[in-house]
Amino acid sequence: MILRCGSRLLFILMCLGGCRDTSDSLPAESVVPTHSEPLTHRVLDVPQDRIFVGGRGVELIDAAAGQAIGGLDWKTQISQIRFTQNGLRAFAGSSSGVFEFDPHKLELRHVFTTAKVVSIRLAPDDDKLFILEAASQSVKASPTKSVQRLKVFDLANNSLLGTHQLPKDVIDFVPARSSVHFSIFRFDDGRVALAKDFAVSKLKILPSLKSSSRLFSSMNTSMVYFLESAKNSPLIELDEKTGKWKRVFSQEGLEFSDLSLTADGAQLLLVGDARSLILKYPSYDVSLLLKTRLDLGQVTFSIDNRRLYFLELDEEQRSHISVLLLDGEKRQGQIPTEKIIGRIIAIQPRSEYAVMQTP
Repeated sequence: MILRCGSRLLFILMCLGGCRDTSDSLPAESVVPTHSEPLTHRVLDVPQDRIFVGGRGVELIDAAAGQAIGGLDWKTQISQIRFTQNGLRAFAGSSSGVFEFDPHKLELRHVFTTAKVVSIRLAPDDDKLFILEAASQSVKASPTKSVQRLKVFDLANNSLLGTHQLPKDVIDFVPARSSVHFSIFRFDDGRVALAKDFAVSKLKILPSLKSSSRLFSSMNTSMVYFLESAKNSPLIELDEKTGKWKRVFSQEGLEFSDLSLTADGAQLLLVGDARSLILKYPSYDVSLLLKTRLDLGQVTFSIDNRRLYFLELDEEQRSHISVLLLDGEKRQGQIPTEKIIGRIIAIQPRSEYAVMQTP
């Protein structure tokens, strides 16, 4: 009896030993990683940005793949592309009106207008779309005063909320955040004007001040930025709440023609013909002086603020996106467009796409 039990015990121990040996010999790749070992470490330095290029149509560049991955073949010249802050809705202004398209499926969603567009803007909370139409396609000019239309749409149902008549030659604007804030208008001769909400009958022209650049509105503050048309191209900070403005930066011997702003408003890029530089907010100290020539004036920051994307043309007039890593000012390559000659670029804000692309 004792011998039989001992034999059984020995058999059980041998089986257990065999199982242990088999487990220890499993290949490493068969082990499932735990949450303490995230796979995202594999792609730490790969930009997951989606760059939309506008020309005669729209093309999508995947920065991580380094190539064009699709587009919208519209036979119209795209002048602006804007996104809601969550990156789920995209709007294009063109010579044939304003369209909404799905930035993931690359499909047309809705046509808002069919007249030539001067500028489009979104409300800070993304509930309204503002469309400034060209005067030639707008209401008939009176013998004494020419006007153009600013249409406002409710983005909950894409319905027209109303129309404002603006003086002719307005080429850019920032809509008021509320009825107690100022709207800001830029004329084609550089003049800048203010009006509470859209009370344009009380439009106030800012004296002795002209803009030489686009208007940039910060999403995190009430500040609007533009470059003054003057020696050394001073950077102007204008408060939407108060309507007050001031010169906050200029660099002796340098002229700037364009600017860009990071999504968090913490950095401003001033683009010059010879040199460009990056400023910190709110100190306006120079954090980086760039030697790289930024052509065509279409420059934007990557989502992580570590890179600049900008349009360039080669000798055969083909367009590509150049990628500049700001740390060390290193060119990381060029991504060609495939079917269009790029004129403008826009970065899609982070959305579920970034989650989908996480390994």
